[in-house]
Amino acid sequence: MIARPFCIAVLMTFAVTICLSGCSPGSNFSPEDFKKIKEGTPKADALKILGSPINTLTAADTERQFYKSGEKYYSVAYSGDKVTGELMGPMTKTEYDEYQKTVKALMELLKQIDKKK
Repeated sequence: MIARPFCIAVLMTFAVTICLSGCSPGSNFSPEDFKKIKEGTPKADALKILGSPINTLTAADTERQFYKSGEKYYSVAYSGDKVTGELMGPMTKTEYDEYQKTVKALMELLKQIDKKK
C-alpha cells in the first residue's frame, strides 16, 4: 500500500503543474493574428484574438492594454469600443518594461492636463 503523505505530495505536484501550465497570464496568439487587428477593429473582435490583457492603463478617452503571447509582448490602444491606430509589438520583456513605463508616464501627464481644464 502507498503511504498517504506520498499520495498527497504527488497530487499537490500534479495540481500545481496543471495550474502553472494552464493558468499563466497571457494568450497564445501569433504575430500573424496580431496583424489582423487594424485601426477601427471593434474591441470585442480584438479581444477574441488577443485574449485577456496582462495590464491596462487608462487616461482621458484612451485605454492601452498590454498582452503577452509566448515570450513576446504587445500593446493595443482603444478609444471607446474601437482600436486606434496605436499598435505595438512584438516586443521583448525589456522593451515591454520600458514602453510600459513611458506610456504610464504619458498617461499620468494626460490625467494632470485634464484636471487643469
